[in-house]
Amino acid sequence: MLLKELARRKLDFSTRGAGTFKELAGAGGEVPAILFVIDNLPSFTEINPGQDDNLLTLAREAASYGIYLLVTCTNYNDVRARLRQNIRAGVGLQLAEKYDYEDVLGSKCDVTAEEGCPGRGLIKADSDDVKEPRCLEFQTAMCVKTEDTAAANLALSEELRGITAAWKGSSAPRIPQVPSDMSYEAFLDYPETREAISGGSLPLGYLLKEAELLSLRPEEHFCYCISGAARTGRTNAIRLIALESVSCGFDVTLIDCPSGRLSSWAQTAGVKCLTDSDQVYSWLADTIPEFSRRHKIIESAGGRKLSGPVMAGEKQMIILIHDFGGFLDTIYSDSRNMSSFFENMVRHGNGHKITLFAVVSREDLASHGNTAVCSGFASWKDGLYLGGLTDNQRLFDFELTSSERAKRLPAGYGHTIANGKTVALLMPDVG
Repeated sequence: MLLKELARRKLDFSTRGAGTFKELAGAGGEVPAILFVIDNLPSFTEINPGQDDNLLTLAREAASYGIYLLVTCTNYNDVRARLRQNIRAGVGLQLAEKYDYEDVLGSKCDVTAEEGCPGRGLIKADSDDVKEPRCLEFQTAMCVKTEDTAAANLALSEELRGITAAWKGSSAPRIPQVPSDMSYEAFLDYPETREAISGGSLPLGYLLKEAELLSLRPEEHFCYCISGAARTGRTNAIRLIALESVSCGFDVTLIDCPSGRLSSWAQTAGVKCLTDSDQVYSWLADTIPEFSRRHKIIESAGGRKLSGPVMAGEKQMIILIHDFGGFLDTIYSDSRNMSSFFENMVRHGNGHKITLFAVVSREDLASHGNTAVCSGFASWKDGLYLGGLTDNQRLFDFELTSSERAKRLPAGYGHTIANGKTVALLMPDVG
């Protein structure tokens, strides 16, 4: 969030002809300063690994654009050396040794702060009678007259709540957070989810690091694998995509043969569900001519690269395959040669506004990997992997550390690749 604001301010300042926040403020520019406070920096970096470079960017560049970083720590040596090099001012409070103060303040100190006095410390300040700033003892104003930390925190919380309630002006934007309620009903009611669905996107969940909604434009995908071990949320993902596709007004078909486990749910949800080979064959009787019609439109437009405008008016088709192994057994064992259409589709069907989603297990790949449909589907390397332990799969090339690869995740948590980058996400629970 702050890095985006920093990038926005850089562009904004340059268009206004100002190089720094001071210059813009001096010219009457109305841009608020931002203070980013991290209490206990070592704990923050431990809980949020991988943020060192982002903090370094803020410490090095953000002050010029009115974004200031304030951090606390009990031991200055716990702050990474690269970050310390970019800290311009420090305050030492009740430190153990003289050299501890000198490390924090960045210069020699002739005095130390009185011990056992809360709020007493050293600060480097300018003085009229010397050229260089010098270290002076000072006393911090105590917000609450008590030595009980818990009581002080409680009193401050009450005071801040009162200030917030009384404030009538504009407020700073909230720090993005993954919502605590990830039930499907709550997820569907979030403004960003409603906006995505109204625009024809399928919201999959929230990115864990960015706390932003991750949505999928079905026309930009073709063969999409939903993979992971048992009980990691694969069926939940199929249900989610089916419900959202119906809300978007797409043509939705769920193939759940031979088990038909989702047939009752599909009927309630208003999703067409195929549970045996006869139903699949009957559906193909309508789908193959439609596929051929769309293919002719693409050819007449000069190919897929030029067919965007003419295909824009076509209805998006969503095909969901709940049990990929069972589906492959069905089409390859049937004497009516249904497999040939799907073999042709996974090779040449992209760009037809037809998107296939399939639950693909490691066992499916092991037992059916030599079939044209399975190998062709998996070759698109598009989809998500649920439950962590990503070294157990070969579908996706995730860029993760060894510890991240070995980590097991709860159901609904997973990884995917968005904009060329590996991201972790949490999906809503359809129930």
